[in-house]
Amino acid sequence: MYYTLSSVMTVNTKHLWIELNPETQAAAWRRVQHYSNDASRWNAYVNYLCLHGFIEWINQQPDLPDAGLTFPTEGELPRSWEFTNGSSIAVGEHRLVLIPSESTDIETLCVPQEWVDIPNWVGDYYLAVQMKLEDDRCWMRFWGFATYNQIQQGEYHSIQRYYSLNREALWESMNVLWVGREVCPEGKPQVSDLPELNRDRVRHLLEQLGEPTSYSPRLEVPFAQWGALLGNPEWQNELFLRRVGEWQPLLNINYWAQMTAQAIAELQAAGWQLYEDIFPNNSVNYGWRLMTSESVEESRVVKRIELATPSRTYEVALIITLEKEPNGMTWILPQLRPVSDRDDGDYLPEGIQLMVIDDEGEIFERVIASEESEGIHFAEPFCAEPGTQFTLEVALGEVAAIYSFEG
Repeated sequence: MYYTLSSVMTVNTKHLWIELNPETQAAAWRRVQHYSNDASRWNAYVNYLCLHGFIEWINQQPDLPDAGLTFPTEGELPRSWEFTNGSSIAVGEHRLVLIPSESTDIETLCVPQEWVDIPNWVGDYYLAVQMKLEDDRCWMRFWGFATYNQIQQGEYHSIQRYYSLNREALWESMNVLWVGREVCPEGKPQVSDLPELNRDRVRHLLEQLGEPTSYSPRLEVPFAQWGALLGNPEWQNELFLRRVGEWQPLLNINYWAQMTAQAIAELQAAGWQLYEDIFPNNSVNYGWRLMTSESVEESRVVKRIELATPSRTYEVALIITLEKEPNGMTWILPQLRPVSDRDDGDYLPEGIQLMVIDDEGEIFERVIASEESEGIHFAEPFCAEPGTQFTLEVALGEVAAIYSFEG
């Protein structure tokens, strides 16, 4: 026997139920193959579905502010799934921590200590999420939430390092959360700093915990040391790479399109720049606007690329124009053009190619520069659905630069 989403929703109409489609599940599973062990891989899969399913839902609600990835940065979040359960997003000025579980028992919310006692991880609200991932009929159920102060004052379990709160202490209706944020906003959480680690201790912890294992190393050392290590983005990244090897995270194109201060900081950290910083006196002219609506938000980002051929090195600019519609859909149009402060002249090297490759590895579209080409771009923009992946490739002869994105 199985139950459809519509039938189980009648069990409790206060809860928020979101259906997960097979395409999103397939994309999520492809995304998490690089984790170091089966447990971390499955944890990342569950959290990816929970996070992106919720973001997609909330961005479709006209009365709610858009949700953006946070952690405090987008790049850190996938790395955290190697070590512990949970995700964090920003909705307006508040941070929500999502705690997914596949358990059929929804009597207790269990929050890993990392989300409560690492100062830059804590949230304003903690959401309990039941995940039903069996067969092809999958959904998630938001069955309660609590404030940071409630979680921090809950029962602490020292052996497994988590805080728990019984269902009776939670608010069940998500409507209470949306209204409460505006009517009775909680004060920002006050969290004690963790002890500082000296360089020798950090090096020792990285060596000790960086060896790949079939389980998370989160319980191997005292929490004060573990929390200080994981709470430092640089140390967390090094620990992650020691366990999984080289890894380049996908760049979230819809998040970049929001052009918040945090999104700009993250794209710059990934080696991209704002268009006006590279071409302050120039504009991109495609001969038309990608969309006709005046309410569309437009932004442009640039990646300067060096392509070293046997005869010489060329520098070109990969420009991505993003136009975000009010319904959340983001249109994407990449372009290549020469970088004017080089001695390469005003033209692209003949034969340079710009390709977009879909998540099946197939070339979706390709354009090639002819002689004396001042720039190339696709004939039409394209749109990446949430959860889907695509790759942009710039190739000249045997040399290529490749950048992977997700919708």
